[in-house]
Amino acid sequence: MIVGTHVDDLFCLFNPSGKLIRNKVLAALREKMEVDQKGTLQFALDMRVQRDPRAGVLKLSQRQYIDGLMDEYKITGIRSSPAPLDDLTEEDLPKSESEKREAEKIPVGL
Repeated sequence: MIVGTHVDDLFCLFNPSGKLIRNKVLAALREKMEVDQKGTLQFALDMRVQRDPRAGVLKLSQRQYIDGLMDEYKITGIRSSPAPLDDLTEEDLPKSESEKREAEKIPVGL
């Protein structure tokens, strides 16, 4: 089990066998303080979280945060762009060698 924290929030990540460990940790914390379980994580730290464990998919999006910033700073005169994409699928990936070479030219910052 991995436990991430931010201020007064805990994010428990665990596999099926780790659920027992999570329950023990939460029980120990409940002895010392009030603990609310909010269920499956869907929104945290201004990020939308979408999961499909069966398919092995994890999607994180900050669209609402970015939209809020744009409203706050009154950024309205923007040009149309295909980014950010709502959903990127296998069909969107480059297939031919020429498409792959073109995709390699796109700068990606880490």
